[in-house]
Amino acid sequence: MPPVEVDEDEEFQGNLIESTALKTKSGHLIPTESSFRLFPVNGKMAIWATFRDITERKRSQEQVRNQKAFYEFILDNLDSDIAVLNSNFQYEYTNPVFLSNMDIRKWLFKKTDLELAERLELPAEFHEKRKKYLEIAAKENQIVEFEELIQDSNDKVTYLLRKYIPIDDTETDQKRFISFGVDITERKLSEERITYLAYYDALTGLSNRTLFIDHANQALKNHKSTETLLAFYFFDIDNFKFINDSLGHTKGDILLQMVGARLKRVMTEVDTVARFGGDEFAILKVDIPNKSAAAEFAQKILDILSQPFHIMGRDLFTTISMGIALSPNDGVSSSELLKNADMAMYKAKELGRNNYKFYTNELILRSEKRLYIENSLRKAIQNEELVLFFQPKISTLTNQVCGAEALIRWKHPERGWVPPVEFIPVAEDSGIIERIGDWVLEEACRLKKQWKLQKFPAFPVSINVSGKQLARANWSHRVQSTILQYNIDPEEIELELTESSIMENPEKSIEAFEYLSGLGIKVSIDDFGTGYSSLSYLKKINADVLKIDRSFVIDLELNEDDRAICKAIINMAHSLGMEVIAEGVENVAQRDLLHDLGCHMIQGYLYSKPLPAEDFVVFVQKFNESAKTK
Repeated sequence: MPPVEVDEDEEFQGNLIESTALKTKSGHLIPTESSFRLFPVNGKMAIWATFRDITERKRSQEQVRNQKAFYEFILDNLDSDIAVLNSNFQYEYTNPVFLSNMDIRKWLFKKTDLELAERLELPAEFHEKRKKYLEIAAKENQIVEFEELIQDSNDKVTYLLRKYIPIDDTETDQKRFISFGVDITERKLSEERITYLAYYDALTGLSNRTLFIDHANQALKNHKSTETLLAFYFFDIDNFKFINDSLGHTKGDILLQMVGARLKRVMTEVDTVARFGGDEFAILKVDIPNKSAAAEFAQKILDILSQPFHIMGRDLFTTISMGIALSPNDGVSSSELLKNADMAMYKAKELGRNNYKFYTNELILRSEKRLYIENSLRKAIQNEELVLFFQPKISTLTNQVCGAEALIRWKHPERGWVPPVEFIPVAEDSGIIERIGDWVLEEACRLKKQWKLQKFPAFPVSINVSGKQLARANWSHRVQSTILQYNIDPEEIELELTESSIMENPEKSIEAFEYLSGLGIKVSIDDFGTGYSSLSYLKKINADVLKIDRSFVIDLELNEDDRAICKAIINMAHSLGMEVIAEGVENVAQRDLLHDLGCHMIQGYLYSKPLPAEDFVVFVQKFNESAKTK
């Protein structure tokens, strides 16, 4: 009922007292708490009424209501889920993040996680895990924290970091629990991705080196049988760099992915196949009965990877070179077995690629010898053990020396003269070839300057260039600065490179030789016909000289096919405006045939072997003088 107006000085009478608030004449509303008592007075019933001003109590209650609404507003708008559970683990409050469905939130009041799991069709693990940690929080009266994974009916996965905070309710002498959950899905997925990348190759999905070695170590530890072997296979794709550079990295990546897919199809559950990086792969097979079975598997891998790969509308054919090491015979540790398989792979490459080789003790001796050569070679430049020899080039038109090829020789202080076939491959593999190449260029220019002061005939000296030199960003500028330093006519320097070295980095090769060609330096292609014979790159490089490989010259007077090949190379070179020279000429018949076919520059033992600089100068003087008197 509405409050009744009374005079502040007037006594309250009878039915005037009808509400929980009184209103004075001034309009001030006084909330009251009232009590009534009936009693007889002079034969009549009287009422004793008591009123208590509860203004402060009402004000406190209003503050509590407002504060509750404020905190509920905050809790309802947090990014984290919040819930309150009673001592029976029943829900008394949940915010919208905990459950977005309002109907289920209302339904959940006084329900447990077991009932919630049944309602949402969640697995038993959901409520069992929550109950376990709630019991721990209740028993130890401490905050507990755990991670949980929730997968809804749409297979959406959510990771939560949940805390249960126990609170003592002093009014009811019961415990309550605040449930606090933070969505850590993004963090967990990032952690899983990092873990995946730590153990798996991102491109192919195969194991990476780390996981392979871990599996290998476990396999070696657990392998107790004396009747079976562990087989370590290590291989790479032959000429993959050329494939990558010529077709593009996108197609190269697709090829690696397809190789990985084929390898997965032939592996058993206990096998491990890994990509170590680039085009290098490794396979671990356990319980191989014998060496013959290991060889059969190797051949199987060679066969499946030699089948064409259909990539973006074209068929690509590949081969691999593989090395195999068997445990326990070839090693007892993963690092040792991988090293030995790697050595065997390089032996397979030396023998023509597209095959496999088993590790043998001979390979370790060869490896030790290679390491000895490499270490000695690093000191050779510093100790001035390297020297340049020169092999003359003769013009069949003038019968004069028309050029020379600079060839490096190494006189070891203990071994004497080391054959180039022994140290050049080591220099290439180790990267020392770059320093050697720089030394050859500088030494050749120094001698050219010296010969010029001695009024020696002027002709080009060709210098061999490796693929690793071409790959250097500043290599062409170094060539230019060296020539300028010794004041050499650029036309007297000829840079000689093989087709394979061009193919190692065709784009950089083209860029470098375009720059050098602009300076007037000649470019010669060595061993033409034995490599890729890529006419498109030959035109782009704008080479000046084509050298016919000795393999086509050695039986020239006997073999019609060799003559046909030489004729084709000579005609092609002339059509491109290039000079032609033949190397490895050892007799007059070969010289005359080449001359008749149109090749008028000759290099070979018919005239001279490679000579030290002093002997070469004497040879040129005598040869040219002799030719004038004929």
